Amino acid sequence: MNVDLTIPLIRDEVLTNLGYSGVDVELEDSDITNVIRQALRVYSRNRPRRFMRALAVTNTTQKYELAAADHPGLVGVTDVSFIVDSVQDNADPFNVEDNTLLGLTTFGGETFGEIAMRRQYVEDSRRVVSSEPEWHAQWELDETVSPAVNKYYLYISVPATASGTKCSYTWTQAYTPDNNAQTGMQNIPQSDVDWVMAMVTAKAKRILSKIRGKFSGIPNPDGSESPVDFSELASEGQEEETTLMEELRSRRRPLPPITG
Repeated sequence: MNVDLTIPLIRDEVLTNLGYSGVDVELEDSDITNVIRQALRVYSRNRPRRFMRALAVTNTTQKYELAAADHPGLVGVTDVSFIVDSVQDNADPFNVEDNTLLGLTTFGGETFGEIAMRRQYVEDSRRVVSSEPEWHAQWELDETVSPAVNKYYLYISVPATASGTKCSYTWTQAYTPDNNAQTGMQNIPQSDVDWVMAMVTAKAKRILSKIRGKFSGIPNPDGSESPVDFSELASEGQEEETTLMEELRSRRRPLPPITG
């Protein structure tokens, strides 16, 4: 069954995991919200949501704004891909050799390995003479508006010799501790829901250990006191976080090679 994460659902499960049915758990709603925010920050850094979008580029324009309205929760651009439309009129669009060589003439009897080497040589040569498209992206403060706001820009340099270049970019989105339709927790893959819950619980244990460390014991209904377990909670929370981070890093999607 699919489970959409919500703050009330997370709160109930975390409190139950911490023994709320048997003893008081001294966590406020603000504490729960805080640990959810912390867990999502860690998760978003390692497994952000990814989108791919086409971009019309020309050799006369180098700066392209990625508007916040079109990129909610934008973290940044991880990859930009270019396709130079260099297929000639006499080239067969379904001939893999014609297109693998970026429109260059092929020779009879070549193996795919030889074709790949020739293509790599062409790409390296274009890069050396700066005839390959290049890119970089960054946040910038726009002071032309008041108050000034941070905007994200993608800089793309397309040489005049690479006319007909097509471009697409991959951008990443952070999850927010709410149920916003575009960035909320319900968008987290079901395979990662348990990880998020476990990380929130681990972080809640560490906060709870600090709170309980200020008291000598927990009052019981009969007037007695139960010894606090703040040191054990701190150790458990730290160990669980370490294990969860190792697990998350092992499933982290490799970053694409830097091409610009």
